[in-house]
Amino acid sequence: MPTKYYELTEVEGFDGRLFVYARTVDPNVWNFCANSDGMLGYTQRSSKQATLTLAISEAKNGYIELV
Repeated sequence: MPTKYYELTEVEGFDGRLFVYARTVDPNVWNFCANSDGMLGYTQRSSKQATLTLAISEAKNGYIELV
């Protein structure tokens, strides 16, 4: 069975609460999933970025907005 995530990467400094990944359906756009205290499960959003470096930066900003 093929995986639906490509390049699943944990963002350092967030203790397993923030991940950046590309989906196999569209590997040109990076997404992120985040979890914080009091949340059940992960919130998933698109970073709308094509490079990993910019996607990590956008994911960090998205995490701060969620918290």
